Amino acid sequence: MDIRSFIDSTYLKTASQASLDEKQNKDVVVSFVEEAIQEDFKLIMIRPEMVTLAKEMILTSKSNVQVGTVIDFPEGQSSIEKKLEEANQAILDGADELDFV
Repeated sequence: MDIRSFIDSTYLKTASQASLDEKQNKDVVVSFVEEAIQEDFKLIMIRPEMVTLAKEMILTSKSNVQVGTVIDFPEGQSSIEKKLEEANQAILDGADELDFV
């Protein structure tokens, strides 16, 4: 059995959390997405602002990797209206899976 099709790869750090500038952090996200595509993982879990980039990369490569993102991360203390707004935007941006906090 090939376990790779069951694996979710996750990178949820902001640039400041990773001690990187925005471009460097974006480069990390790109490398995680490239790895997910190359290894044929099930899903790449990333921050909402990176969903469009990941989805474009996956579609361009004709991969089956799905894109997941987090809603109201990391605290989870926003109103339901705010969470729904974030969720709708993530879906519009191409997210296939949403994890609510």
